[in-house]
Amino acid sequence: MKKKIIKAFFERVREGCFTVKFWDGEEVVFGSDPPTVRIIFKKPLPLGFDLEDPVLSFGEAYMDEIFNFEGDLEDIIRMALASQDDLLSGGLGGKIATGALKTINRVAVLVKQKENIQHHYDLGNDFFSLWLDDTMSYSCAYFKTPEDSLYQAQLQKNDLILKKLCLSPGQQLLDIGSGWGWLVIRAAQKYRVKATGITISTEQYLASRERVKTLGLEDLVRIELIDYLEFESKEQFDRIVSVGMYEHVGELKGDNLAFAGIQLSPVACGELKTALRYNSRPLA
Repeated sequence: MKKKIIKAFFERVREGCFTVKFWDGEEVVFGSDPPTVRIIFKKPLPLGFDLEDPVLSFGEAYMDEIFNFEGDLEDIIRMALASQDDLLSGGLGGKIATGALKTINRVAVLVKQKENIQHHYDLGNDFFSLWLDDTMSYSCAYFKTPEDSLYQAQLQKNDLILKKLCLSPGQQLLDIGSGWGWLVIRAAQKYRVKATGITISTEQYLASRERVKTLGLEDLVRIELIDYLEFESKEQFDRIVSVGMYEHVGELKGDNLAFAGIQLSPVACGELKTALRYNSRPLA
């Protein structure tokens, strides 16, 4: 992260006085009184550093040994709490810094998500086929009885999700994080909708496209290799579904959920399925 962004952030601290020594040796005093604290950056902050949540982010940076400090920790906490409103707003410099941070964080999110997906799912389709069912569905299955096979349970899970979407022939369906494509394939087969699946796993993309071609569904199903944050649609979607995305992308903040490039029809609705936990216990 560039020094000028960090400087613009620290300039919004209105209480107290402190010195910041950057990784290249430059030292800057913030405030007009004698400094009581010295912050020492050992290296630049990472791209994904979130100054919109400074207390948490700086705490994690300290644990990662990105910076150290000299002085009283209570002074740092006091200055942060006293200036927390100013840190998240304030002036043209603050707006520029905030805008730059959002851009940087967005890029960092895209890069990190792609690295995570490639590290996990691009191990190879042969590996996953050893222990997944024939649908290659990766998320939680729905077992109606103890005797159900994994294949039956995955079909039941997909059918339940599609039933909740109240699909009709000809509607446009978008699956965000479509995996190996079975949900969009099932939707096209059972409801004759026009389904689009998006994934950032090359292995999943290639396998899904091959499946669609083998089943003769190329006129109804389209698979795209793209991050959902970069996806832009020409058509309007009547339904949006996403299964198991929270587990991979973490908290979906407002900016990410806006789906700026996705056009929705006036009557659009969606279904989000994720693994929920309460006090480390799964919720049904």
